[in-house]
Amino acid sequence: MSLLTTYSEKPKARHAFEIDYLEPMFWEKMSGRAPTDGQKLLKQSLLGNLKPHKEPISILDATAGFLRDSLLFCSWGCQVFACEKVASVVGISARALERAKAENVDFARMANRLLLIHGDSIEWMKDLRSCVDIVYLDPMFLETKGSSVINKDMPMLRKLIGNQDQKEELLLMMALGFAKKRVLVKRPIQARPLAEHVRVTNSYWGKNVRYDLYIPNAK
Repeated sequence: MSLLTTYSEKPKARHAFEIDYLEPMFWEKMSGRAPTDGQKLLKQSLLGNLKPHKEPISILDATAGFLRDSLLFCSWGCQVFACEKVASVVGISARALERAKAENVDFARMANRLLLIHGDSIEWMKDLRSCVDIVYLDPMFLETKGSSVINKDMPMLRKLIGNQDQKEELLLMMALGFAKKRVLVKRPIQARPLAEHVRVTNSYWGKNVRYDLYIPNAK
């Protein structure tokens, strides 16, 4: 397991597919000037009433993929640990970060709050003490119809990740032992909770997705 704290040494895995974090639609989302209803729902679900004190709110995105959500969290002022175990996905994301940081100083300033981790988030959480305020889980599921730039990434992400066992219930249980304050899980709107034996503290309903909130050690 390796931590990519800089991008001077690129991951060996390469792929012809590339992404652009400065694409106007996505960059507009991160600017926060006109947040969508989906962004507002995610922010409320994820952060609730948490406010940063001396340090930024810290988040582990345990299913980071192409970092779209991770970068959005950075744009809200959070410190983000983005964990992804598939080397080709990490390589694509690292190169996209490098390009965008070189081209846009505002992006570079925002992305400096992100640490990209190449590794299995379950193993990473096992190796460390509880060190983040929030763990965010977005297990792969079939997408509903949509035309956003984020959805355009999904076919390639599915192809690269393949049919790997995401160990969803174990991931949730590890997250509950690792997060200090909140665990948020993105689900299809009609799907069962990630682990039926674990009580969901609250659910936030959107048009096509649902966010299940778990409070660690809640009675």
